[in-house]
Amino acid sequence: MAAIGNHKFEFYTKLDAMIDEKQNVKLVISDSLYDEIIQSIKAGRNQDSQLKYWAKDEFRLNSKENIEYLETIGGKMIPRYSQLFEIINALHQTAGHGDKEKTCKQVYKKCGFIKREVIQIFMEKCPTCGRELMTKEISKLQDMYTPKCMTLVQVGPISCHY
Repeated sequence: MAAIGNHKFEFYTKLDAMIDEKQNVKLVISDSLYDEIIQSIKAGRNQDSQLKYWAKDEFRLNSKENIEYLETIGGKMIPRYSQLFEIINALHQTAGHGDKEKTCKQVYKKCGFIKREVIQIFMEKCPTCGRELMTKEISKLQDMYTPKCMTLVQVGPISCHY
């Protein structure tokens, strides 16, 4: 369980650093922007802003068990920033801790507005995949540096010429 907590902390730390570095707030939908989009959709015609037009073109409001959430017009769930780790983690496990492409495929099938860079950060910090990758790398190194010994029978008689 500690590995998951650590993984989550590292994921959000690196994601925040990437957002700050690229000054790209559109990399993810923050919790506050998520709430603003919901309010904009609810306000409908009573609000006149760029956000309203963007929200109207890209999102729709849905609810399940009295919990409101955003979907793309195509019906894919849009996670809040604070839900990214849990959602990507669940879909990564569904992909069998597959490579980035398998995980991306699972994420894009179910969710909208999750960028490839966000999935890459998750993949880099996955403790299971990290161990598997390390094991593969060690195995490759062992194969490279293990001497290939041949017996005398395989080589044949050795003759020395002086």
